[in-house]
Amino acid sequence: MKNILFLLLILLFSSCTEQGGDRNHNYTIINNSSVEIEIIPYYNGVKNISNKIILNNADKFNKTFTDTPSYGPNF
Repeated sequence: MKNILFLLLILLFSSCTEQGGDRNHNYTIINNSSVEIEIIPYYNGVKNISNKIILNNADKFNKTFTDTPSYGPNF
């Protein structure tokens, strides 16, 4: 019985994986359409017009975002 319990504990602890930490994302949007474009972001399914972005032809928009997992130390 002790052997089975010990084996189950080993299997339990060996099956846990490292979830990792923060992930940094860096993206760029480039307008090569020859016309002005508007980008309106949505937050929780609702338009947020106050953060609207207007890109003229050949403009670039760069954004860096850090994704912190909910199980991390900041949770």
